[in-house]
Amino acid sequence: MKAGIIGTGHGSRVLFHAFELSNIKVYGISSKHFSKAEKIRKKFKIFKAYKHWSFLVEDKNIEIVAIAVPPNFQLEIIKKCIKFKKKIFAEKPLSIGYKQSKTIIDKLK
Repeated sequence: MKAGIIGTGHGSRVLFHAFELSNIKVYGISSKHFSKAEKIRKKFKIFKAYKHWSFLVEDKNIEIVAIAVPPNFQLEIIKKCIKFKKKIFAEKPLSIGYKQSKTIIDKLK
């Protein structure tokens, strides 16, 4: 399987290695700062850096999306992952509250 990581903080320090240990290839990475994504891409020999997280989610090569961003940014990303039928790994708390969590659960149904 091929994964994409959204976020270059914890995502690059921990998730990359966790996926590699599980025989999951990290195919792409994105960050709000493209230069950071490109730096991590080179460091870990990741195939592609994306200028925006939505391009990573839309990439047909990526099957798993690891979301390593603060919870208040996750809902929009999760909705798009569901739309594109991606497996989701949310690294932070899933949401900022019950209403947002319910929205996510309802979308998954």
